[in-house]
Amino acid sequence: MCFELLGFDVILDANLKPMLLEVNHAPSFATDSPLDYEIKRSLFVDMFGMLGLTLERKKEKLIGVYEEKMNRMHSKVTLKEKSKLKK
Repeated sequence: MCFELLGFDVILDANLKPMLLEVNHAPSFATDSPLDYEIKRSLFVDMFGMLGLTLERKKEKLIGVYEEKMNRMHSKVTLKEKSKLKK
């Protein structure tokens, strides 16, 4: 997967008409206030959700990696045991 998260700076005029000021290709993720934190936290939750990256998938991946390591470790032991039997 490949994606880019852009930042849009918008200002509202006296009639609440939005006007685009600039588009940032590397927006800041610093949070200066509780409201700023909540907005950016929600942004990341939504972004990861659209990418299909959930805690459940992360747990499944970690379990799979652990099981793969255990299987490889078991295979190495088995290979060592087999080499000992050949001697």
